[in-house]
Amino acid sequence: MNCIHHFPVDFINTTNIEITSCLKEKWTGAMLDQSGSGYCGSLRLDFSSCDEKEVVIAVAKTLSRHPILAARFVISDGDLVGSAPTEEELFHWLEQSLSSEGGTLDDKTFVDTIPNSVNWPGLRVAKGKREDVIYIWIGFWTFTCDGTSIDLLVEEIIQRLQGKHTELTLPWRGYEQKQSISIDPSLKQEIYPTKGPYGVDAIANLTVNSNSEGESFPFSLSVNTDQVRQLAREYRVTPFMLTFAAFQKALSEVTNLSTVITGVPFSNRLSAYEFRAVGPFSSTIPVTTTYDTSHSFLEDIRSANDALMKASKRQRVTSSQLYPNGISPRSADYSLPFAQIFNAWNSKKNNQLIYLENKRSVKLTLLHNSTARSGFEITLDDSDPVAFGRIDMNKNIPIRKVEDILERIDFHLNWLRDNKICYE
Repeated sequence: MNCIHHFPVDFINTTNIEITSCLKEKWTGAMLDQSGSGYCGSLRLDFSSCDEKEVVIAVAKTLSRHPILAARFVISDGDLVGSAPTEEELFHWLEQSLSSEGGTLDDKTFVDTIPNSVNWPGLRVAKGKREDVIYIWIGFWTFTCDGTSIDLLVEEIIQRLQGKHTELTLPWRGYEQKQSISIDPSLKQEIYPTKGPYGVDAIANLTVNSNSEGESFPFSLSVNTDQVRQLAREYRVTPFMLTFAAFQKALSEVTNLSTVITGVPFSNRLSAYEFRAVGPFSSTIPVTTTYDTSHSFLEDIRSANDALMKASKRQRVTSSQLYPNGISPRSADYSLPFAQIFNAWNSKKNNQLIYLENKRSVKLTLLHNSTARSGFEITLDDSDPVAFGRIDMNKNIPIRKVEDILERIDFHLNWLRDNKICYE
């Protein structure tokens, strides 16, 4: 019995979806990915000791307020056009799908069952039960929903189960603060001063046409997350900035590159509405750092932090606007806008057990699809007491090189811990 329900591709949509430059760029990336598997997100919610009907209604009411999750996108007269069902229609489909009897299902089966085309709606749901736990699986295109949106959706579902409806999420209507940004040619030269490679593409074939099959695994360092927090306080930077600086320097050392360009996701939420809205706000910005063997790690921390601060001002600029003139994001010379991505955890609520009253609880688990959008993606996890984070990587990258990168990150963080130097 197939218990995974896909929102129908032939549904007559009547709600128009606002198209932004970031949404279009992500959708284009998914189209170039052919299968779109690298842009197919999935999660599982575990409801312990909860009433099944209340769970179904809470999930259906929450998701149905965001038709973009079930949207379909097509090119019409050269423009990307998005359409979606109404809230009422989406609620009816969700309630009906989640009220049906669930079959036997595991995470891998759900993750592997994706829409046949990026042009099809990405929303799919499933339900399962075991003893006093109700499992709800939710899938979507990542160009319709980002990590902050996942946390907002989970927060609203929990509030509904608790009978609180005061902090409802807001539906997608594009950016509230629209910015007209002109790109100075000198900025392009600053971000892409030379031709690639820019990172792990120096040690593996990561051209656009290469195999994107990947693997995922957690990793740990000898320095734990509490120690990194302490170091960050001492050097007056954030833990993310500190670890990013160590990562960039490690890449430069392992690849023998003086210029490293890494994609860093930013929330891209600039207003009160945007902080509460569900949609594809986040944007991955290229961050460029350069290295000189005579520089100390402290100097590299300063330059990496400066690069991150500059990048934060470009959140509304799509990456393609920053490429050198005449170079497309998929050309041979600049085959990838960035060969690696450095992430904060996609969802702050991931793997957290959230307790409700009457011995009830909810747990969110993000499901990985073993694909690599870039060649190498490192994601920090400051909530796990054991794992430092997670790596999603292209299988073309030699595992020994990955180990070398982690060893160098560890070395630099340990050096900082063991050498208490004033940081001005």
